[in-house]
Amino acid sequence: MSEKSSHSRRSVLTAAAGAAGALALNAVARPSTALAEGETVTVGGEFSTATSVTKITSTANIVIFEARNGSTGSTGVGIRVHSNNGTAFQASSSNLTPAVRADTTIYGFHNGAAANKFPVVARFEVHEQTGNFATALALQVIGKTEFTKSGVAVVLAGTKSVTVPVTQLTVGSFALATLQQIRAGVYVASVTHTVSPSNIVIHLNKNVTSDTKVGWLVSETPVTP
Repeated sequence: MSEKSSHSRRSVLTAAAGAAGALALNAVARPSTALAEGETVTVGGEFSTATSVTKITSTANIVIFEARNGSTGSTGVGIRVHSNNGTAFQASSSNLTPAVRADTTIYGFHNGAAANKFPVVARFEVHEQTGNFATALALQVIGKTEFTKSGVAVVLAGTKSVTVPVTQLTVGSFALATLQQIRAGVYVASVTHTVSPSNIVIHLNKNVTSDTKVGWLVSETPVTP
């Protein structure tokens, strides 16, 4: 083989090796392509080293993700999420993305910006049926609860009412109140509210001789969306 032929062969091999290396590097650096509509999704397996977000975006008026468990067993789970410290499951019905809250299992968010709407952050619904479903619960809470539209007000000595500012009251709002201290012959006579200014007024049946704590809670009558 001539020196010229040998040199040409080495050039071809070198170029081929360089091209193969470039292809391999490009394959590693390039993110994997998303599946197209109708392509098969691989089910099963565990991926414990993920460092990026898996995102599905759609502009169609459809259900983007649905998980069903068709088993008749009582231990089946449709979807399970975990978080060691932050928010395990976050849902938002607006374009805003709320900040992650520490030690929160479920975080539902709505900014309430839609005019003439009745936004609902979470809805738990049970259809009232006969038979085995007659005792179904829409919501069961095991442990303490916390409501921001609640608190403890103080009726000052010598008076029989206290006004408490409460935001977001509507004509359909109502409040409950109960004494937090024993006062012989004293009870809550009524709780009224106004929309503007937005507050509730707790009325006792008579003037108290000493400062008296009254617990209160505001709720809303059902509104058909």
